[in-house]
Order: sequence, then structure tokens, then C-alpha cells
Amino acid sequence: AGFAIAVEERRRLAMEALSQSDALQRTLLDNIDAGVVVVDPTTHRVERGNAKAAEMFGARVEQIIGCVCHQFLCPAEKGRCPVTDLGQDVDNCERVLLRADGSSMAIMKSIRRIHIDGAEKLLETFIDITRLKQAEAERELQIRMQKMLIKLSSAFINIPLDQVDASIDASLGELGAFIGADRAYVFAYVYEQQTCRNTHEWCADGIEPQKDELQAVPLALMPDWVETHRQGEAIRIPDVSALQPDDRI
Repeated sequence: AGFAIAVEERRRLAMEALSQSDALQRTLLDNIDAGVVVVDPTTHRVERGNAKAAEMFGARVEQIIGCVCHQFLCPAEKGRCPVTDLGQDVDNCERVLLRADGSSMAIMKSIRRIHIDGAEKLLETFIDITRLKQAEAERELQIRMQKMLIKLSSAFINIPLDQVDASIDASLGELGAFIGADRAYVFAYVYEQQTCRNTHEWCADGIEPQKDELQAVPLALMPDWVETHRQGEAIRIPDVSALQPDDRI
């Protein structure tokens, strides 16, 4: 009887230790700032997932568990899994995470083959690199803009006077096309007459020119613009449709 009690006590302690170990693993997983999921390599169903993975996906953990990862978390089609079907290594690779609302997220992803209770599983870890990709895109845009401005500036060096107007028009075209504008203007202030006039204009395809209609425009229509420009500052209106109905601009 004493032996049986001792065995039962050891089993109880082992189960408690295992339970504590599982709880510790869950605590660690749910506090890692990276998405983690365990996928069955045969069925491709998600068996486990942490809170960060659910947050990035845009749903609760229980909504992810049991789902097939194809066209769910991963954009790969059935039979085209990069790891199990195509034999590719996924180690800190840029990938796309499909989210619950139909949007996608740029991620850095790694997949490892592991064994749990003797069965092979896929351990997938991923982090959100959306801000990194945005920063890269902004940096690339700045580089392109700098190159364009250098090119445009160089074009005006030692240019004959009879080609200045044509060069300004061409420069407006490049600037307008670069930012995706419908039109680009150059206005000249004529302070003696308290007017301004449109001297150069570029229009995108399908946009009606307005240059002839914008001559001798009274400065009284835009006092804020005039004062801001006198101070050497720029005016930016990100959304013209958001202007007040009584705005004279």
C-alpha cells in the first residue's frame, strides 16, 4: 500500500510540474512581441497560437485554432505551401499576413520544423514590419525626389533666355507627374496692381487648362496667401474638398 501511495504521489507531482511548465510556456508565449503559431504539416491546420498572433490577425486566439492556414494566415494556395510542398526555407523572409478583415500586413517570418509529443509540427514566428516598409518607401521617395530636383536644377544652368519658359513648363510637368497632381502652376505677383497672374501651367491628361482664366487675379481674394508668401513660407492644402464653402480660394 505504501508503494502505491508513493507512486501516486510522484505521478501527482509530475502532473503538477507539467501543468506549471505548460502555464509558464503560455505566459512566455503571450508576452513575446511576435506572432507564434504551431501548424500541423499534414493538415495545415493551426493547432496553437499566442495572443500577439491573434492581435496581428485581428481576431481572438480561439478563432484561429483549427483553421487551415492556406488563404487564411498565409496567401499560399492549397498544395503550394512554401515549406511542405515547395521545399523552401523560410528564415527571416519578408512575407504577407492575411488578416481577418481582408487586409494584408507586411511581416518578417520564420518557420521551423519541431516535434511535440513525438509528432512533427511547423513552428511559425512572425513580426510586423509595416513601419519598416513605410520608412523604406519614404526614404526611396525622398531619394527619387532629390534626384529629380538635382536634374531640374541642372537643366537651368546656362540655359538660353528663349528656352526658359519651355524649361519651366517641362519642370512643372515632371513635378506634377511625380506627385500625381492634376495640374501645376506658376503665378507672378504684381504688387503695383495688387494682382497676380498665371505665367506657366502644366495639366495632366484630361485636365482642362485654366491659365487664360487666371490673369489679373485680385490679391484681395487671397490675403492669407499673400501674407504667407511675403514671409517666405509655403501654403499646403491637403484636401481642397475640405475647404469651407465660403472660402474664396
